[in-house]
Amino acid sequence: MPTYFETVARPVIAADFDYFRLPREKWELLLVRLRQMGVNALSLNLPWGFHEGEPGAVDLTGASDSRRDVVGLLRLSAALDFVCLLKPGPYLEAGVLGQGLPLWLLRQTDDLEAALPQAVPGWFRALSEALEGQQWPAGPIIALEITAESGQPQPLSPQLSEVKWPIWLRKHYDGIEALNAAYGTAYRTVNEVKFPENWAAAATPIEKDAALFLETVQNEGQSSYRQTSEGRGGARIYEWDGPWVSLGTSQSPDRDLIDPAAIRWVRRPTGGKAVLHGHDVTVSIACPLSSLCPDSRRVTDVYRRIIAPIIAGLNGAGISARLAADTPFGRTKGRTSDCFSHISPIDVVDATTGRKLVGCALRVTREAVLAQCSAPVGMPLVDPAEVFRSPHVPQPLEVGKESLVASLRRELASFLGTNENVAENDNPLQRDDGLRPR
Repeated sequence: MPTYFETVARPVIAADFDYFRLPREKWELLLVRLRQMGVNALSLNLPWGFHEGEPGAVDLTGASDSRRDVVGLLRLSAALDFVCLLKPGPYLEAGVLGQGLPLWLLRQTDDLEAALPQAVPGWFRALSEALEGQQWPAGPIIALEITAESGQPQPLSPQLSEVKWPIWLRKHYDGIEALNAAYGTAYRTVNEVKFPENWAAAATPIEKDAALFLETVQNEGQSSYRQTSEGRGGARIYEWDGPWVSLGTSQSPDRDLIDPAAIRWVRRPTGGKAVLHGHDVTVSIACPLSSLCPDSRRVTDVYRRIIAPIIAGLNGAGISARLAADTPFGRTKGRTSDCFSHISPIDVVDATTGRKLVGCALRVTREAVLAQCSAPVGMPLVDPAEVFRSPHVPQPLEVGKESLVASLRRELASFLGTNENVAENDNPLQRDDGLRPR
């Protein structure tokens, strides 16, 4: 039987489409835009570890996470006249954890090359069964690319290696002395412990910890998705390890920061303007949209409902907080990248002075809503004028951090209907004085 390339005369203009990084509801729009650009072929990396989070539990239809719906993606691709090159691994060079291998596999063996021949057939068998009938000419799949050898491991994002990794170490060990005893090192603070490059080998204590940390990250992500998909939602209260900037999804470090190399920064999944952290208490809340706001999809309505426990928590701590729209104070305008230099009608302000109390950002999808909120409880650890071009120095809340955290936790538990889904660090107020900004 002739191949696609022997039969079709049109040139193949291909683009990578990393569906697993994108909300399911945006796939069609982004594919249409690629089609308008002249792209007619998709190169699809299929991360084995993303689709088989637990041994034998392969999801290619979106049952556990809509982003895993490869079957639906191929049908959508065919409807838009794309052909597809599939890259099922087992190794991937797509910047994914463990080069696409399941973390459970990396954890259960010291000899990966010996374990792969026994584990890979199950993954390929599940793919074959799920994608039967999708091969050209009946479907869009025109080729497969199998990568059976490991390449150079891809670096982790700074959010994992520089933010979550030291927090995990601090929770895992009872002090820097215990960590040094386990590693045979002489670190002064956990922030000096760099994430190991060869973590997958799990040959040394730090590499074993790194593998366990990544497994924890994956399990937390799956747990958060299950909570949201089951209609429960969740929240987390935490504090940063020092001066950081979180950028909104549409912001650029080169455009919105004076010197991106002078301070550590991350891009959060929500919109809004940049927030300087390190002197604040941060709260993240995620809820299913159907239970949070069943009667409206207006962003202002969604925002009012998800921000309600934050306002209640501030009031419970003795701070008179309201939405700016519910006060006589007007909004401030101006082109600035600093969240606290701008007040909109849906910002949380002091009901008596109009001062902005909390920086909030939102992300709304068809299925869920995420809010991220920052409440300054101290003076900035670095001068905002060295970070932003039009800075504002927020005044700290007139309340102790412990009292604020306790009040927020009570209100979040009431909002979610359970205390179990409100997480915080073992010591959310612990700060590492050895940290210095880059």
